[in-house]
Amino acid sequence: MTAATITALERRAACLAAGNPVYADLIAIHLPLFRAQILWRRQVDVAPATISARDWACARETATPLRQRLSSGIAARSLERLWRALDSLVREHRLPFVDVLDAAARAEARGDFVPREWLATLRPDDEGDEVAKCAAVLGVAPDALNTLARTVLLPHWHRVAAAWWPGSGSVRAAGGRCPVCGGVAILASCRAVGGTPASSTSATPTRWLHCGFCDTAWAPSALACPACGSSAAGDARYFFCPGTEGPRLDFCGACRAYLKVIPADGAADSFPVALEALVTLHLDPVALDRGLVTLRDYLATADATRQMHPRRSPAAVVCAKGKAGRTAGDSPEEMS
Repeated sequence: MTAATITALERRAACLAAGNPVYADLIAIHLPLFRAQILWRRQVDVAPATISARDWACARETATPLRQRLSSGIAARSLERLWRALDSLVREHRLPFVDVLDAAARAEARGDFVPREWLATLRPDDEGDEVAKCAAVLGVAPDALNTLARTVLLPHWHRVAAAWWPGSGSVRAAGGRCPVCGGVAILASCRAVGGTPASSTSATPTRWLHCGFCDTAWAPSALACPACGSSAAGDARYFFCPGTEGPRLDFCGACRAYLKVIPADGAADSFPVALEALVTLHLDPVALDRGLVTLRDYLATADATRQMHPRRSPAAVVCAKGKAGRTAGDSPEEMS
């Protein structure tokens, strides 16, 4: 299974690099990390708490991640071991993260940085705050440090997700947050039905949301927006960007939150999430120019709005920001 998954990843990477030359170098840099994440799934030391039927039902019905109810059982020594393996991998392939690891090694020698302890504090819902703080201490770029941290954490959380959540992405869950770890979906995948976006009301799911923190795939509930929950007629909209084939952007007419959607023919839980997210970065400026907001930003604004203004609609706050930031010019045609 591991060999087949890596082969599928490499074939998809080669296809994407050939079709998107601008991303070829970026794919070449990240592919060794993506390959290692798959190999390391069998090498991590985790002992997740046993999940009960009540825990599972609660996660589905209330959109409360299982991480808040159960212990992941991720061993500190396992985090340490993979951090050392990552160091060797980066140096072997001469990836552009050596300066980050050198800075981390110097801080560790001074007693200012303990990799296993820092990695254990990271959560998918901290919006990068802990990474930014550590990057400032180390004097490195937060994005590069985040890439290394996620490379180590994903194999661990993948194993936790495998223990807590059914495979094949066949289970429905409400909302845009991962039912396992609480991370925000970074992509959606979809099987085309008659050349149009597949409906998620069928008995067999044809559209899945994907977590970038633990690799969990889940089918969204009915046609409700994963951000604001609206299921009003006409709110579910999408568009294809001019000059691109395959990916589309789904967004909600009520809250303006969007998700990038990738055609996928294989099983939901074998979808190369990190790779697909990497080669769709060019779609984000298109969405932002239309006054849309990422699902992550919407949910973060919604959480802050509920705390500060319990009676105010998060969607109204986000839409106001979107209108203020929208630029004039040609826009792809919207469909609903």
